[in-house]
Amino acid sequence: MPQVIHRTEAPTMIPAATPTTKQHGGNVPRELIAALAHELWEEAGRPTDRDMDFWLRAEAELERRFAGTGHSV
Repeated sequence: MPQVIHRTEAPTMIPAATPTTKQHGGNVPRELIAALAHELWEEAGRPTDRDMDFWLRAEAELERRFAGTGHSV
């Protein structure tokens, strides 16, 4: 069962099956995505109702960083 996201919490409470983790085979560990999403969220002033935006931004950034390196994340 997915975790409930409370809009006052950091974007680290995203369920395991986000759309992009399924599409990309889950190449980036959730822990790294959560840490970067939290950092982006804090830098943006901890806005509410944008947790998925920060999660997807963090996931895309980490996938970009490790794409073509030949290393798994």
